[in-house]
Amino acid sequence: MYIPPPLTVFLDLPSPIFRLGLEFYGAVDVGDDYAITLRLWRERLIAKSKQIEKLGYPRRFIRMYEFYFAYCEVRARNMHTR
Repeated sequence: MYIPPPLTVFLDLPSPIFRLGLEFYGAVDVGDDYAITLRLWRERLIAKSKQIEKLGYPRRFIRMYEFYFAYCEVRARNMHTR
């Protein structure tokens, strides 16, 4: 599971990064938008679960991704709290 690093990691990069010509211009918080996307993916997964099972995927696979999407949604909504 990918958990993005805090923004300060990017601001404290060593000078070789900047010697490559890379610059940091700013950041946009996409947490709420990504949380909505994850919720929609989870809802679609649940709605299509019977079709997914017919493709041969076990119920455990579907539940695993349902949990994963729910966890990531909560994480995206609460990125500012540590």
